[in-house]
Amino acid sequence: MNPSRSRKDEIVALSESLIRTQGCNAFSYYDLAEALRLRPAAIHYHFPHKDDLLTAVAVSAGEGFKQTVAEIEQQYASPAGQLRAFIRRMYQEPAGEGKLCIVLALGSDFNSLPPACSEALRKTSTAILEWLATVLAAGREQRSFSFNGTPRSRAQLVLSSLSASLPLSRLYGKRIFTEIQQQLLNDIMVQPPAKSRAASPKK
Repeated sequence: MNPSRSRKDEIVALSESLIRTQGCNAFSYYDLAEALRLRPAAIHYHFPHKDDLLTAVAVSAGEGFKQTVAEIEQQYASPAGQLRAFIRRMYQEPAGEGKLCIVLALGSDFNSLPPACSEALRKTSTAILEWLATVLAAGREQRSFSFNGTPRSRAQLVLSSLSASLPLSRLYGKRIFTEIQQQLLNDIMVQPPAKSRAASPKK
């Protein structure tokens, strides 16, 4: 076990990984116990029902996003840098691991999720959307981004495209994620004007 994590945190982290790779219904407490070298009763001690575990995963995902945003904002001052880091952390790295984003992975079973889990997932999704819209608005104000529509509608388009790129990457390989990511950035980023060639000196 990672010494910086409690046993409960280890269970949540492993569950999130399994949800993002296999789905909510593709693993059991027995699978968790075997992977963590525990008895299933130890999993039930922390999470009596799987609904409790799913809710904990959704809450943890929201906290993880806040931490990721804090790190991105500390490392990158410009909206362009923040946008690229966001895509890399939230989508590019998971694509390389064959994982879906947690909003898509849990959201695909949204109608069958327990209410507490649904609410936590909705809060996480809203936080992601609002943060990205703020970054896009700042970038357009600084003239590093250019796009039609409101920052919120553009954020919705970016998030839906990136989320869809993850299962497509499973089908067609990571190349398709790279293509989608690059097209999204090309559609937003303002390209600096090309430098004109200095006139050749006359001989």
